[in-house]
Amino acid sequence: MSFDLGPMLEGFDYVPGRVTARLVVGDDGREKIQMRTELGLVQLEADGPPDGKERMGYPSLLHFHRARMAPGHPPPSLRLTSEECHELFEEAGLYYMRYSCCLQLRDYRRAERDTTCNLEAMDLCRDHAIDDDDRLLFEEYRPLVLMMRARARAGRLMEDGDPCGAADQIAEAISAVRRLLASNGSAYITGEADADIRALEELAQELRGCGADVVDRVELRLELRRAIDREDYRLAAELRDALRSVDCHRPNDSTS
Repeated sequence: MSFDLGPMLEGFDYVPGRVTARLVVGDDGREKIQMRTELGLVQLEADGPPDGKERMGYPSLLHFHRARMAPGHPPPSLRLTSEECHELFEEAGLYYMRYSCCLQLRDYRRAERDTTCNLEAMDLCRDHAIDDDDRLLFEEYRPLVLMMRARARAGRLMEDGDPCGAADQIAEAISAVRRLLASNGSAYITGEADADIRALEELAQELRGCGADVVDRVELRLELRRAIDREDYRLAAELRDALRSVDCHRPNDSTS
């Protein structure tokens, strides 16, 4: 048995600034995700814990802490120590690595699953950390994860033939990031949030390029959110009517 990785890396080249990944089947019959790095590769489980290791008998630390919050399970009020928050943060890094690969592979369902897990881990620290600094541990990354989940959901919905649903997911994510920037905690959100919004706007343009006219729907959704926030319900009603008239389907789609 050779430990030389050279033959395994042939044709699987590292590209600086780009996620390069592939899906393989391991000797155990389970799917694995391999990500090319400058000096070799990283292998992750496609499902379950990315590193294949359970935490305290649970698939993840997130699952473990959820169980601690279950009705009738002590303690009644979850309080996370600084060490527990940083362990969640480290675990989230593994999920980030995996869903970045899944997006590159266009495995949108797995990417949606993992981005949702990381957003729930963020909520857990924000709502239950003992130390105020730990409550903000994840927050600068929230816009990025919201953007990546929207990409995953939009991709899944496009595959399912629902471009209007894809447009709605893009608009919802843009609104969520803008609300974060306007919130009191915006000082902890880096300037990268603007780039995340631009990425979502570019995604809408890409979907239009595929033949799905979703840009108008995204803009209408954003206007609707602003009208509701201003409590301008007459305008909101008009925008809802306008949304019903927007045709997001491909011109040659029999459902259009």
